[in-house]
Amino acid sequence: MWANTGKRIRDTGFNQVRYWGKALVTPGAMAGDFGLNKTDMFPMLTRVGTNFNSLAVVIRGLLDHFGWRRLKLIYNPDGLREIMDRYCHIAMDAIHHALRLAAVLGKEDIHHDYYKFYLAQNMAEDLPLEVGSQFSGIDEDSLRTPPAETGWKSEAYSEAEALVKKHSVPTGGSFMALPNNTGAKSTRRKGCNGNDIPLELPTMVRGGTTAATVSKTKHSVGNP
Repeated sequence: MWANTGKRIRDTGFNQVRYWGKALVTPGAMAGDFGLNKTDMFPMLTRVGTNFNSLAVVIRGLLDHFGWRRLKLIYNPDGLREIMDRYCHIAMDAIHHALRLAAVLGKEDIHHDYYKFYLAQNMAEDLPLEVGSQFSGIDEDSLRTPPAETGWKSEAYSEAEALVKKHSVPTGGSFMALPNNTGAKSTRRKGCNGNDIPLELPTMVRGGTTAATVSKTKHSVGNP
């Protein structure tokens, strides 16, 4: 049995095939849950397309490569609805549970958190607060200095707002904010609307650099 529903790939019915005794080969079943409990839940299911389990493996590989141990997942659960309903939610859910499972098994010491936003203005206002000193790599002592002296508040808000207005990022996807400990130069890539999107937002907070990844496929995480 080959399951292909066209542009919108639905993950419905995959748990029923075990009772039918029929093998199911599909480019769908993108959610991370379909990659778990294969013996008990989905023994007849074979996925041949890209899926979010692979995305979680890549993210963990990047964190290990650069030595990052803190991750903040910021996303719009309804992003990229033209591909699939709750696309960003399902993507971020896979990353969240992969990191949590690794922590339970004692294989990772990565501290991660998530934040959902639904409106562009909410992301612009909350990004500095959600990333904060815990995920930006900034020295927390510098935050005790009044914002007027450090310039932290104005820089953080102005850069986040400029990114939202110029690229309309929150309307279709997510941010993945990582502490930048490498001192890498800022690079750019094409976004969904064809505009260049910076992969890094330097000096989001004074004393450190926050790298904000905006994916063309716009990953989205979190707990359901």
